[in-house]
Parts: sequence; C-alpha cells; structure tokens
Amino acid sequence: MAASEREPLDIVVEGMEQIIQRDLDKHRSLLESANRDLLAFRTARSHEVKRKRHYRDQIGKGKFNDEALEAARIQMAINIRHLSDKADLAERKIEHHAEIVEALTKQLEDQMAGLKRLNDHRLAAEDASPN
Repeated sequence: MAASEREPLDIVVEGMEQIIQRDLDKHRSLLESANRDLLAFRTARSHEVKRKRHYRDQIGKGKFNDEALEAARIQMAINIRHLSDKADLAERKIEHHAEIVEALTKQLEDQMAGLKRLNDHRLAAEDASPN
C-alpha cells in the first residue's frame, strides 16, 4: 500500500474532551449573553425611535417648549445611532461565538469518536492477547 493510500492518522489525547467541553460551555454562555445584549439594544433603540416620533408630534402644538423638544430629539438621534452601533457589534459577536461553538462542537464530536476508536482498539488488543 502506497503512503498516499493510507488512512489518515488519528491523534487522540485522553482528557482533551474535558477542556473542549469547558471551552464550549464558555462560548455558549458568551453566545447567549450576546443574544440577550442584541435584544436589549434593539428594544432600547425601538423605544428611542418611538419617543423621538412622539416628541416630533408635540412640536408646534404649544403644550411644550419647542426648542427643548428639538434639543431632546437631537439627543435621541444620537442615542439611536449609538444603540444601532451596539446592536451591530452584538450581531458580530453572535456570529463570532456561533462559529466558535460550531467548531468546538465538531472538535468534541471528533474527540469522542477518537476515544471510542481507541477504546475499541484496546478491547481488541486485550482479546487478542494470549493471557
């Protein structure tokens, strides 16, 4: 059998699954946190947009000081932009952690499959031993 026809070599480090699982749990937690942050930023942005519309509707009606309403609307526009930027950043964090979770999940599956093959190999070696 030529070297290029050989099966790829599996390297299994016993105990590595615990480290992978710890990292996986950490990144799942970070992913959930980023999802909560995104929801909070979107909710806050929506609230600011509604407030800004309400203030716009109040301008010129004589009930409130129009200059104060306009100054508040300017500040709300800044807040909306700030919350939009934070939402975009949270979306990028979600993508980042989702990729890491996916990769770690695959690594854990490969590790567990490797450990199973190692265990099967050990059992076969025990059965083949003359003892």
